[in-house]
Amino acid sequence: MKLSKEINLLIIGSMIILWALCSGVSIYTLRSNSMAEMDHLKELLITERKKNLRDMVLGAYSVVATANFYEPAQNALHDMRFGEGRVNYFFVVDGDGMFWVNPVQPGFVGKVKIDITDAEGIPYIRKIIQDAGSSGEGFINYKEGSGPGDIYETRLVHYKIFEKWNWIICADMGISDIDNVLAAKEKEIHGAMVTQFLQISGLLVVALLLTTFISSRLVSKRVVKPLMQIKHAAERIGQGDFGNNLEVRGGLEMRQLAKSINSMQVSLDIALKMTRKMQEQNKIVPLKGNSSQNSPRPRKKDFSPGSFPADRISKAS
Repeated sequence: MKLSKEINLLIIGSMIILWALCSGVSIYTLRSNSMAEMDHLKELLITERKKNLRDMVLGAYSVVATANFYEPAQNALHDMRFGEGRVNYFFVVDGDGMFWVNPVQPGFVGKVKIDITDAEGIPYIRKIIQDAGSSGEGFINYKEGSGPGDIYETRLVHYKIFEKWNWIICADMGISDIDNVLAAKEKEIHGAMVTQFLQISGLLVVALLLTTFISSRLVSKRVVKPLMQIKHAAERIGQGDFGNNLEVRGGLEMRQLAKSINSMQVSLDIALKMTRKMQEQNKIVPLKGNSSQNSPRPRKKDFSPGSFPADRISKAS
Protein backbone atom coordinates (compact mmCIF):
# COMPACT_ATOMS: atom_id res chain seq x y z
CA MET A 1 0.00 0.00 0.00
CA LYS A 2 2.89 2.33 0.71
CA LEU A 3 4.24 1.83 -2.81
CA SER A 4 0.80 2.52 -4.25
CA LYS A 5 0.52 5.75 -2.28
CA GLU A 6 3.98 6.86 -3.37
CA ILE A 7 3.19 6.17 -7.02
CA ASN A 8 -0.11 8.02 -6.73
CA LEU A 9 1.63 10.98 -5.10
CA LEU A 10 4.20 10.97 -7.88
CA ILE A 11 1.45 10.98 -10.51
CA ILE A 12 -0.44 13.76 -8.73
CA GLY A 13 2.75 15.81 -8.37
CA SER A 14 3.55 15.36 -12.05
CA MET A 15 0.04 16.42 -13.00
CA ILE A 16 0.25 19.52 -10.79
CA ILE A 17 3.53 20.49 -12.43
CA LEU A 18 1.96 19.92 -15.85
CA TRP A 19 -1.03 22.06 -14.84
CA ALA A 20 1.31 24.85 -13.68
CA LEU A 21 3.24 24.73 -16.96
CA CYS A 22 0.06 24.74 -19.03
CA SER A 23 -1.33 27.62 -16.96
CA GLY A 24 1.90 29.59 -17.42
CA VAL A 25 1.86 29.02 -21.17
CA SER A 26 -1.82 30.01 -21.30
CA ILE A 27 -1.21 33.21 -19.35
CA TYR A 28 1.78 34.10 -21.53
CA THR A 29 -0.16 33.42 -24.73
CA LEU A 30 -3.22 35.36 -23.61
CA ARG A 31 -1.06 38.26 -22.44
CA SER A 32 0.88 38.33 -25.70
CA ASN A 33 -2.33 38.24 -27.73
CA SER A 34 -3.87 41.05 -25.66
CA MET A 35 -0.76 43.22 -26.06
CA ALA A 36 -0.72 42.59 -29.80
CA GLU A 37 -4.42 43.49 -29.98
CA MET A 38 -3.82 46.69 -27.99
CA ASP A 39 -0.94 47.71 -30.27
CA HIS A 40 -3.07 47.01 -33.33
CA LEU A 41 -5.96 49.05 -31.92
CA LYS A 42 -3.66 51.94 -31.07
CA GLU A 43 -2.20 51.88 -34.56
CA LEU A 44 -5.70 51.93 -36.06
CA LEU A 45 -6.77 54.89 -33.92
CA ILE A 46 -3.59 56.85 -34.68
CA THR A 47 -3.97 56.10 -38.39
CA GLU A 48 -7.54 57.34 -38.29
CA ARG A 49 -6.49 60.56 -36.52
CA LYS A 50 -3.71 61.14 -39.04
CA LYS A 51 -6.15 60.70 -41.90
CA ASN A 52 -8.54 63.26 -40.32
CA LEU A 53 -5.69 65.72 -39.79
CA ARG A 54 -4.50 65.30 -43.36
CA ASP A 55 -8.00 66.01 -44.63
CA MET A 56 -8.24 69.09 -42.37
CA VAL A 57 -4.91 70.46 -43.59
CA LEU A 58 -5.95 69.92 -47.22
CA GLY A 59 -9.11 71.91 -46.53
CA ALA A 60 -7.14 74.72 -44.87
CA TYR A 61 -4.63 74.61 -47.71
CA SER A 62 -7.49 75.20 -50.17
CA VAL A 63 -8.69 78.16 -48.12
CA VAL A 64 -5.22 79.76 -48.13
CA ALA A 65 -4.74 79.04 -51.83
CA THR A 66 -7.97 80.85 -52.73
CA ALA A 67 -7.24 83.86 -50.51
CA ASN A 68 -5.96 87.04 -52.16
CA PHE A 69 -3.99 88.33 -49.19
CA TYR A 70 -2.65 87.30 -45.80
CA GLU A 71 -5.34 88.84 -43.61
CA PRO A 72 -8.40 87.02 -45.04
CA ALA A 73 -6.49 83.74 -44.85
CA GLN A 74 -5.48 84.46 -41.25
CA ASN A 75 -9.01 85.28 -40.18
CA ALA A 76 -10.44 82.20 -41.90
CA LEU A 77 -7.93 79.84 -40.29
CA HIS A 78 -8.29 81.52 -36.88
CA ASP A 79 -12.00 80.77 -36.80
CA MET A 80 -11.80 77.22 -38.11
CA ARG A 81 -12.32 74.41 -35.55
CA PHE A 82 -12.76 70.68 -36.00
CA GLY A 83 -13.16 67.47 -34.06
CA GLU A 84 -15.45 66.51 -31.20
CA GLY A 85 -16.44 69.63 -29.24
CA ARG A 86 -14.64 71.70 -31.90
CA VAL A 87 -11.60 72.02 -29.66
CA ASN A 88 -8.98 71.26 -32.32
CA TYR A 89 -7.49 74.14 -34.27
CA PHE A 90 -5.00 75.35 -36.90
CA PHE A 91 -1.87 77.39 -36.43
CA VAL A 92 0.51 78.78 -39.00
CA VAL A 93 4.23 79.62 -38.83
CA ASP A 94 6.60 80.68 -41.55
CA GLY A 95 10.07 79.45 -42.37
CA ASP A 96 11.61 81.87 -39.87
CA GLY A 97 9.49 80.66 -36.95
CA MET A 98 7.09 83.62 -36.82
CA PHE A 99 3.47 82.81 -35.98
CA TRP A 100 0.79 84.04 -38.39
CA VAL A 101 -2.15 82.17 -36.83
CA ASN A 102 -2.50 80.85 -33.27
CA PRO A 103 -6.04 80.96 -31.85
CA VAL A 104 -4.99 79.35 -28.56
CA GLN A 105 -2.14 81.79 -27.89
CA PRO A 106 -2.93 84.90 -29.90
CA GLY A 107 -0.02 86.74 -28.23
CA PHE A 108 2.37 84.65 -30.33
CA VAL A 109 1.04 86.11 -33.60
CA GLY A 110 3.63 88.33 -35.27
CA LYS A 111 6.44 87.02 -33.06
CA VAL A 112 9.24 84.57 -33.77
CA LYS A 113 8.85 81.57 -31.47
CA ILE A 114 11.08 79.04 -33.18
CA ASP A 115 12.68 77.92 -29.92
CA ILE A 116 9.58 77.27 -27.84
CA THR A 117 9.54 73.77 -26.36
CA ASP A 118 6.88 71.39 -25.21
CA ALA A 119 6.48 69.92 -21.69
CA GLU A 120 9.40 67.56 -22.32
CA GLY A 121 11.73 70.29 -23.53
CA ILE A 122 11.55 69.39 -27.22
CA PRO A 123 11.64 72.40 -29.63
CA TYR A 124 8.80 71.12 -31.72
CA ILE A 125 8.32 74.34 -33.78
CA ARG A 126 11.93 74.19 -34.98
CA LYS A 127 11.45 70.51 -35.86
CA ILE A 128 8.26 71.27 -37.80
CA ILE A 129 10.09 73.96 -39.82
CA GLN A 130 13.05 71.67 -40.55
CA ASP A 131 10.94 68.70 -41.59
CA ALA A 132 8.57 70.80 -43.69
CA GLY A 133 11.52 72.33 -45.49
CA SER A 134 12.95 68.92 -46.32
CA SER A 135 9.86 66.80 -46.99
CA GLY A 136 7.05 69.30 -47.50
CA GLU A 137 4.67 67.72 -45.01
CA GLY A 138 4.56 65.25 -42.12
CA PHE A 139 3.44 64.49 -38.57
CA ILE A 140 4.84 65.25 -35.15
CA ASN A 141 3.79 64.60 -31.53
CA TYR A 142 4.38 66.95 -28.64
CA LYS A 143 3.41 67.21 -24.97
CA GLU A 144 1.35 70.17 -23.84
CA GLY A 145 1.51 71.30 -20.19
CA SER A 146 2.65 74.31 -18.23
CA GLY A 147 4.08 72.87 -15.02
CA PRO A 148 5.30 69.78 -13.17
CA GLY A 149 1.91 69.36 -11.50
CA ASP A 150 -0.04 69.45 -14.74
CA ILE A 151 -1.36 66.42 -16.51
CA TYR A 152 0.39 66.52 -19.85
CA GLU A 153 -1.69 66.08 -22.97
CA THR A 154 -0.25 64.44 -26.03
CA ARG A 155 -1.07 66.31 -29.24
CA LEU A 156 -0.62 65.28 -32.84
CA VAL A 157 0.23 67.82 -35.53
CA HIS A 158 0.08 67.45 -39.29
CA TYR A 159 1.91 70.18 -41.22
CA LYS A 160 2.14 71.11 -44.89
CA ILE A 161 4.14 73.91 -46.45
CA PHE A 162 2.46 76.57 -48.60
CA GLU A 163 5.41 77.62 -50.68
CA LYS A 164 3.83 80.73 -52.18
CA TRP A 165 3.88 82.54 -48.83
CA ASN A 166 6.44 80.30 -47.10
CA TRP A 167 3.74 79.36 -44.65
CA ILE A 168 3.56 76.06 -42.82
CA ILE A 169 -0.09 75.20 -42.21
CA CYS A 170 -0.51 72.99 -39.12
CA ALA A 171 -3.56 71.14 -37.82
CA ASP A 172 -3.35 70.37 -34.10
CA MET A 173 -5.36 67.56 -32.44
CA GLY A 174 -5.25 66.05 -28.96
CA ILE A 175 -4.76 62.28 -28.84
CA SER A 176 -4.68 61.68 -25.09
CA ASP A 177 -8.21 60.33 -25.34
CA ILE A 178 -6.72 57.42 -27.27
CA ASP A 179 -4.99 56.38 -24.05
CA ASN A 180 -8.37 56.40 -22.30
CA VAL A 181 -9.89 54.30 -25.07
CA LEU A 182 -6.95 51.89 -24.87
CA ALA A 183 -7.23 51.72 -21.05
CA ALA A 184 -10.92 50.83 -21.28
CA LYS A 185 -10.20 48.28 -23.98
CA GLU A 186 -7.33 46.83 -21.95
CA LYS A 187 -9.64 46.46 -18.95
CA GLU A 188 -12.17 44.68 -21.15
CA ILE A 189 -9.50 42.40 -22.59
CA HIS A 190 -8.15 41.68 -19.11
CA GLY A 191 -11.60 40.61 -17.92
CA ALA A 192 -12.04 38.38 -20.95
CA MET A 193 -8.55 36.99 -20.42
CA VAL A 194 -9.29 36.15 -16.78
CA THR A 195 -12.53 34.43 -17.77
CA GLN A 196 -10.78 32.47 -20.51
CA PHE A 197 -7.96 31.52 -18.14
CA LEU A 198 -10.45 30.27 -15.54
CA GLN A 199 -12.23 28.22 -18.19
CA ILE A 200 -8.96 26.72 -19.43
CA SER A 201 -7.84 26.05 -15.85
CA GLY A 202 -11.15 24.33 -15.06
CA LEU A 203 -10.82 22.09 -18.12
CA LEU A 204 -7.21 21.32 -17.21
CA VAL A 205 -8.15 20.44 -13.63
CA VAL A 206 -10.90 18.09 -14.81
CA ALA A 207 -8.55 16.50 -17.35
CA LEU A 208 -5.81 16.13 -14.74
CA LEU A 209 -8.17 14.55 -12.22
CA LEU A 210 -9.39 12.05 -14.79
CA THR A 211 -5.84 11.33 -15.90
CA THR A 212 -4.71 10.90 -12.30
CA PHE A 213 -7.58 8.53 -11.52
CA ILE A 214 -7.05 6.42 -14.65
CA SER A 215 -3.27 6.35 -14.16
CA SER A 216 -3.65 5.34 -10.53
CA ARG A 217 -5.99 2.52 -11.48
CA LEU A 218 -3.69 1.29 -14.22
CA VAL A 219 -0.60 1.47 -12.00
CA SER A 220 -2.41 -0.31 -9.20
CA LYS A 221 -3.65 -3.05 -11.54
CA ARG A 222 -0.53 -3.58 -13.62
CA VAL A 223 2.25 -2.80 -11.13
CA VAL A 224 1.21 -2.68 -7.50
CA LYS A 225 -1.12 -5.69 -7.48
CA PRO A 226 1.37 -8.00 -9.30
CA LEU A 227 4.13 -6.85 -6.95
CA MET A 228 1.98 -7.71 -3.95
CA GLN A 229 1.26 -11.16 -5.43
CA ILE A 230 4.99 -11.70 -5.98
CA LYS A 231 5.68 -10.53 -2.42
CA HIS A 232 3.19 -13.01 -0.94
CA ALA A 233 4.61 -15.80 -3.14
CA ALA A 234 8.13 -15.01 -1.92
CA GLU A 235 6.90 -15.16 1.70
CA ARG A 236 5.32 -18.60 1.10
CA ILE A 237 8.53 -19.84 -0.51
CA GLY A 238 10.45 -18.57 2.50
CA GLN A 239 8.15 -20.63 4.71
CA GLY A 240 8.86 -23.76 2.66
CA ASP A 241 5.66 -23.82 0.63
CA PHE A 242 6.63 -24.64 -2.97
CA GLY A 243 3.29 -25.92 -4.18
CA ASN A 244 1.70 -22.65 -5.36
CA ASN A 245 1.96 -21.62 -9.01
CA LEU A 246 2.25 -17.83 -9.30
CA GLU A 247 0.06 -16.21 -11.97
CA VAL A 248 0.02 -12.43 -12.52
CA ARG A 249 -1.73 -10.25 -15.09
CA GLY A 250 0.65 -7.34 -15.15
CA GLY A 251 2.97 -6.19 -17.87
CA LEU A 252 5.51 -8.28 -19.72
CA GLU A 253 8.21 -7.67 -17.11
CA MET A 254 5.92 -8.73 -14.30
CA ARG A 255 4.96 -11.93 -16.12
CA GLN A 256 8.60 -12.73 -16.78
CA LEU A 257 9.39 -12.14 -13.11
CA ALA A 258 6.53 -14.44 -12.05
CA LYS A 259 7.76 -17.09 -14.49
CA SER A 260 11.26 -16.84 -13.02
CA ILE A 261 9.89 -17.21 -9.48
CA ASN A 262 7.89 -20.26 -10.53
CA SER A 263 11.03 -21.81 -12.03
CA MET A 264 12.99 -20.97 -8.89
CA GLN A 265 10.23 -22.50 -6.80
CA VAL A 266 10.44 -25.79 -8.75
CA SER A 267 14.24 -25.82 -8.53
CA LEU A 268 14.14 -25.18 -4.78
CA ASP A 269 11.58 -27.94 -4.31
CA ILE A 270 13.74 -30.45 -6.23
CA ALA A 271 16.87 -29.39 -4.38
CA LEU A 272 15.15 -29.72 -1.02
CA LYS A 273 13.85 -33.21 -1.86
CA MET A 274 17.32 -34.34 -2.96
CA THR A 275 18.83 -32.92 0.22
CA ARG A 276 16.35 -34.82 2.36
CA LYS A 277 17.03 -38.05 0.44
CA MET A 278 20.79 -37.69 0.93
CA GLN A 279 20.29 -37.08 4.63
CA GLU A 280 18.26 -40.29 4.92
CA GLN A 281 20.97 -42.27 3.11
CA ASN A 282 23.64 -40.89 5.44
CA LYS A 283 21.66 -42.14 8.41
CA ILE A 284 21.65 -45.77 7.06
CA VAL A 285 25.42 -46.08 6.28
CA PRO A 286 26.69 -45.85 9.94
CA LEU A 287 24.38 -48.73 11.08
CA LYS A 288 26.15 -51.22 8.72
CA GLY A 289 29.55 -50.27 10.09
CA ASN A 290 28.53 -50.97 13.68
CA SER A 291 27.32 -54.58 12.91
CA SER A 292 30.74 -55.56 11.51
CA GLN A 293 32.40 -54.35 14.66
CA ASN A 294 30.12 -56.43 16.97
CA SER A 295 30.72 -59.80 15.13
CA PRO A 296 33.28 -62.26 16.76
CA ARG A 297 36.85 -61.76 15.68
CA PRO A 298 38.77 -64.78 14.11
CA ARG A 299 41.38 -66.49 16.36
CA LYS A 300 44.93 -65.47 15.84
CA LYS A 301 47.07 -68.33 14.42
CA ASP A 302 50.07 -69.42 16.44
CA PHE A 303 53.30 -69.42 14.43
CA SER A 304 55.64 -70.08 17.33
CA PRO A 305 58.13 -73.08 17.24
CA GLY A 306 56.36 -76.39 17.76
CA SER A 307 53.18 -75.15 16.41
CA PHE A 308 53.68 -76.56 12.87
CA PRO A 309 52.84 -80.24 12.12
CA ALA A 310 56.36 -81.05 10.91
CA ASP A 311 57.74 -80.12 14.24
CA ARG A 312 55.24 -82.32 15.93
CA ILE A 313 56.17 -85.39 13.81
CA SER A 314 59.95 -85.05 14.44
CA LYS A 315 59.29 -84.97 18.16
CA ALA A 316 57.27 -88.22 18.00
CA SER A 317 60.02 -90.19 16.24
